[in-house]
Amino acid sequence: MQLEIEWNGKKVPARLRDRGNGQYELVVGADVRTVDVKAFGRGQFHIILDGKSYDVQATAGAKEVILSRPGGNLSLKTPDDRKWSGAAGGAAGSDGSICAPMPGKVVKYQVKVGDEVKAGQGIVIVEAMKMQNELKSPVAGKIVKLGPAAGTAVEAGTLLLQIEPAAAPTA
Repeated sequence: MQLEIEWNGKKVPARLRDRGNGQYELVVGADVRTVDVKAFGRGQFHIILDGKSYDVQATAGAKEVILSRPGGNLSLKTPDDRKWSGAAGGAAGSDGSICAPMPGKVVKYQVKVGDEVKAGQGIVIVEAMKMQNELKSPVAGKIVKLGPAAGTAVEAGTLLLQIEPAAAPTA
C-alpha cells in the first residue's frame, strides 16, 4: 500500500506491506524496516520499530490513520480510495469511540454533547508523561457522550467520548 507519512510537518512517501502475524515491512526511500504491531485494546497498539517500543492510539478516517502518542501525532494517508478500516486491521475508532491511548489525565474537552464534528477535528486533550496530546475525531458526526471530567485521571482504554457517525450520503 502506498502511503504518505506526516510527522512534525514533514511529508514523505512510503510503502507498507503486510507480512502476516502482526509484522509489516515499511519502506521509506531506500530504507526498509520491519515493524511489529500488536493490538492490546480498542484502537490501541503496541509497536516495535528499530528496537524501540511505542504504545499508540489509532484513529481511522476514510483515507487517514492518526497514531497518537506522547511526543505528537503521526499521520498515515493513502492516496487512493482504499479504506483504512480494512488496511489497518479495523483500526478502532472508526465507529466514533475515542479512548485514552495510555494512562494519563483528561486536560480539556474541545467539544460538548450535541456538537457536530468533522473527521480529523481536535476533540479532547489528554496529558500523559507530562506531554499534552490532542486526540482527533475519526469520523464526522455528532458528540453523544463525554466521559470523565477534565482533570480526571484515566487508564489506557477508558472511553473519553462517543461520536455518532454522520449518515453516509445516499446516491
